[in-house]
Amino acid sequence: MSDSSKKLGSPVGLAIMIAIGFAVYFVFENTRGMLGEILTYDGIVAAAAAGDFGSQFMWLLMNWTEPQFYAGVFTGIAIIVGACVAYFLTKADSDYSGFGNCNSLLPWILASQFLSAGLAIWVFGYINLFNVPGADGQNLTWIATFLPIVSTPPAMLLTFGPSIPVLLTGSILSGLLLPPTATWISQHVIIPLDMPFIVSNVMAMAIVTMLVFSAAYVMPWIKKTPIVLFPKKSRPAVDVYSTKFFIRRCLADWTEPPFYGNEVASVFLLVAITLDWWLSPAVPVSGSGLLPAIMLSQFVGVAIAVFFYAHKYENGGWYPTFMPIASVGPACVLVFGPSIPVALFGAVVGATVAPPMAETLNKFLPEGFPPLVGIVSSMAVCATVTIMTMRFIGFPPM
Repeated sequence: MSDSSKKLGSPVGLAIMIAIGFAVYFVFENTRGMLGEILTYDGIVAAAAAGDFGSQFMWLLMNWTEPQFYAGVFTGIAIIVGACVAYFLTKADSDYSGFGNCNSLLPWILASQFLSAGLAIWVFGYINLFNVPGADGQNLTWIATFLPIVSTPPAMLLTFGPSIPVLLTGSILSGLLLPPTATWISQHVIIPLDMPFIVSNVMAMAIVTMLVFSAAYVMPWIKKTPIVLFPKKSRPAVDVYSTKFFIRRCLADWTEPPFYGNEVASVFLLVAITLDWWLSPAVPVSGSGLLPAIMLSQFVGVAIAVFFYAHKYENGGWYPTFMPIASVGPACVLVFGPSIPVALFGAVVGATVAPPMAETLNKFLPEGFPPLVGIVSSMAVCATVTIMTMRFIGFPPM
């Protein structure tokens, strides 16, 4: 399709998603902790640092929704359960299965995620970094043990296919390398520059994924295995410019970071973050209270991205329209506070600039490297430049 003939997504879908975003913002602003407060972020971290296995397991579950900036216990459980429900619906070829990014690979992807994050926390002992002083002299209160869940191990399975050598190699190397790399970058680069930790996280993902893939291509035990997808009956072609597709695609983007990309799983996630906010409001977003503004930026950002880049989904195509959910908008809220102008500014930039930058960067990658590298590199650049621009414009810091 030529540039002149590119079509925009559904304007009705755009209006609906933005309206939902503002509704979520105002409802969440006025219903924080309406059912009580059974958990707190500080309590989970303190107990995990002291060696309490239950709290460490809660930290593991929270890792599943770190890329959406939620990191809630209920959301962690829900996204896993939702992905499994979507998997069985896809296996049954149900009309309600939704999009299926990982399709038949879900058991392998889940295994890689549990294994890599579990190794990082318990075998390599990075949970003990909670007891280590950071650049400010205080003990660390956050550790990037979630990074293997959303990066190298699943990407290796999607690239090389499902096999035990690929599963173990990707999980072990990622669990070993990702958390300390992100921690070093955050303490020595990001904190001095007064940037949010998302920048160190995505930088670590880009570096380690390049290293692991470079090594994998010369490892004799890493061999490509065919990916056998579930059979599907013939269905009418999807109209990517319809309101139905627009809303489904926006919802599915909430679960793109852990490679599920399914709107069924996303519904589970969004219901659960509501429960987290009502039952444990001092847990999401590290107990900062910034969740309503972050969700506003996500709804608006993903809606704008799908609106502008709907044509990329034609003929079964894919595009990283999920990037506003996991990068620029939420990062701006973390730095400049939970105001509506901050949320909207970050959402617009993240939606319009980050996806095409990722597409461009991926064109320069060596053959055989996953799109993940360009995506996370784009996140790092866009978040950094946007925050610097907002400081120059005069947005006051939080």
